[in-house]
Amino acid sequence: MISGATRVFGLIGHPVARSLSPAMHNRWFQETGFDGVYVTFDVAPDRSTAIRGALDTLNISGANVTVPHKSTLIDRLDSSTAMAQGVGAVNVVVRDGARWIGHNVDGAGFCSGFEAEFGALHGRRVAVMGVGGAGRAVAAACALYGAERLGLFTRDVSRAADFRERASSLWPTARWDVASVDEPLAGFDIVIWASSLAAPALDLGRCGPDVIACDLNYWDASSALLGAARHQGVRTQDGLPMLVHQGALSYELFTGLRVDPAPVLASFL
Repeated sequence: MISGATRVFGLIGHPVARSLSPAMHNRWFQETGFDGVYVTFDVAPDRSTAIRGALDTLNISGANVTVPHKSTLIDRLDSSTAMAQGVGAVNVVVRDGARWIGHNVDGAGFCSGFEAEFGALHGRRVAVMGVGGAGRAVAAACALYGAERLGLFTRDVSRAADFRERASSLWPTARWDVASVDEPLAGFDIVIWASSLAAPALDLGRCGPDVIACDLNYWDASSALLGAARHQGVRTQDGLPMLVHQGALSYELFTGLRVDPAPVLASFL
């Protein structure tokens, strides 16, 4: 039962009405007996600078952060983890007294969800389409999980080159490449659409025979990328595993409690 002592958590972004995060976190609150509630906060893009003050004023305990605020909020926090600093974006903020700590578990959520279905990322060659907050986080986490090569495909090649320079020093075990999103894909084991824009159909014929196509936009049931990939006989994964696995990591940061993502993921399928 919600009371005056119930701790409030939420999702900050725009738009957020279709998010599955409230159902996921509120289920975990109920299952673990934690006195919390999770809601959505739809914050327009031009209100990013007001988020930190609102968190303080309303005594929010923690929040997930999604587009378009992942990269703008990080500079208004008191500290952030090495991963968040490296990718320049946060997707979780947690109150520590009067201080706010930023985390980024987007990439770890993707990798955990991917490996649960397809096995280890170690030694694989990964193409990431889009270098926004989610794309950078996923690429960095894939490097930490042992990917051999990271191809960053984007329309803003200079922006990607700046990230490659930072990433290759922070995560040097992988080879980092940058290319225009219009260039053909060749020689990759995994292709990940990481842009918030709808994924187009891509020709995966020049990738390996065991290539796997992923679209992080879990709400796009008619993803052109995944539809075309299946037509080409390619295995696919939508964004639901990433959502739930990063949610479980977020929940642990919020509460200190670990939860199993598998039952929630199964309920969403």
